Amino acid sequence: MTNRIDDLLRAPYTRVLVPAEEGGYFGWIAEVPGATSEGDSAAEAMANLEEAFAGVLEALIEAGRHVPPPSGEKEFSGRLQVRLGPRLHERAARAAELEGISLNQFLVTAVSAWFGERSVRDDLVWPAAGAPGPPLDDDAARLLAERLNAASRVLAESELARKGRPGAPRARA
Repeated sequence: MTNRIDDLLRAPYTRVLVPAEEGGYFGWIAEVPGATSEGDSAAEAMANLEEAFAGVLEALIEAGRHVPPPSGEKEFSGRLQVRLGPRLHERAARAAELEGISLNQFLVTAVSAWFGERSVRDDLVWPAAGAPGPPLDDDAARLLAERLNAASRVLAESELARKGRPGAPRARA
């Protein structure tokens, strides 16, 4: 069983580390519920996360439960079909025309701008265990976490609105 746990710990699971509001850092494995930790520093939180992850994996395996696969194994083609409302489609097409670029290039630029020149996710999500993580000082980690949290709130609110759930932002009249 130790070999299987070691193999899973080396797999490309998504390790997320963000500054905690009360100080220190909070981390979790995105694909595995319950694999969470915290620490006073980013390094301590990451070390604690690896230990917690190993414990959760061991418990899942001993109980004969399914271990979720790492999402890092997904491959993306770079092709994406997007549906836009007619008004947004028109606005984007006109903006692209004004810029003298294709609608596709305009949308790629808009998405790139949303995430910045370097993806916030790339800065906050550490690679598999054993691989070097990004250099994060406390100020950089807090700034990146704020950007990621803002993006997450927007995505969550839009999902709630799409599903018509209570607490979702209302469309403006």
